[in-house]
Amino acid sequence: MGKLIEDLLSLARLDSGILSPANFKNISLNECILQAIQLAKPLAERKHVNVKTSLVNDINIIGDKDRITEAFLNILENAVNYNKDN
Repeated sequence: MGKLIEDLLSLARLDSGILSPANFKNISLNECILQAIQLAKPLAERKHVNVKTSLVNDINIIGDKDRITEAFLNILENAVNYNKDN
């Protein structure tokens, strides 16, 4: 339920203009990915799923670090939830 509420709040922020490009900063995609992996780790461990990375070169973009991390976390959670255990 909390995830649904957070998703709705994100949509509301987009609609209201709170996430305007004026608020974006230079961010590292590797940092976002690694943070998302750390946040998804407890779920992956419960499901006996191993998450591996092979990040070579970092890519910097202009954006909202929290929202980008949230997007990667959503992808990881879906991958873990819809994967077979082990």
